[in-house]
Amino acid sequence: MKYLVFLLFISVPLVTQAKSNEILFVGSSFPVILQQTKNGQITGLASDIISQIMSSMDMPYKIIIVPWKRAQTMIENGQADVIIGPYKTAKREALFDFSAHPFYKDKMVLFAHRSNTIQWTGNLSTLQGKTLGVPLGWTGGENYESSKHLINIYNVPRLRNGIQMVVKKRIDFVLANLRNAEFIISNEKLAKDLQLLLPEIQSTNGYFGFSKTSNNSSFKRMFSDELSKLFNQGEISRLNRQYGLRFDNSAVLQ
Repeated sequence: MKYLVFLLFISVPLVTQAKSNEILFVGSSFPVILQQTKNGQITGLASDIISQIMSSMDMPYKIIIVPWKRAQTMIENGQADVIIGPYKTAKREALFDFSAHPFYKDKMVLFAHRSNTIQWTGNLSTLQGKTLGVPLGWTGGENYESSKHLINIYNVPRLRNGIQMVVKKRIDFVLANLRNAEFIISNEKLAKDLQLLLPEIQSTNGYFGFSKTSNNSSFKRMFSDELSKLFNQGEISRLNRQYGLRFDNSAVLQ
């Protein structure tokens, strides 16, 4: 029995949070924005931006990747300092302090099975009485938030699960950002089974969100200032282009 206890103990990850002097960034695995290689290296647009800013500030930091719902809970509970990439909504503004500028932009869309004959006009009220798969912790932006009470929401663990459920006709639609969905659909060769519904629900910006329970207000201000510099210098747009994304300074106005 003592050997079993030992094995169970060592199976628990030894490092789950940053050291006391490190700023802890938390996010989820999203194609191009934030990913982890097989050897554990953190890559992506967000990682590059964080690296530039924290280097300029000469501050130690750590990035960890967890499920999106857990990432939000960690920020709300003060277990992490910064959440990577949330869209801004009124509800979330009560939970996070958002950076002054975004660093990427997404198109929020719906996918349906190829056989679905819905006459989609971009108005979510069209989905009344239908079932929409929504990944845990996700939002489609303010347009979605104002209409979701009309729809049968079915929470799925991840976008991949929602897409697979549409393919199997277990739900009618899935909420997605186009960037993530295209990556999954291409990798799993599902294009023949799905249709993208256009127009999009809306375009929405992705930000950095700071924990409201953290007392490190000077860090929040300094990080936002450094991000604003990169934004105004065109560096954020350049990095987006490097990753095959479209983003320009007008994005902050929309």
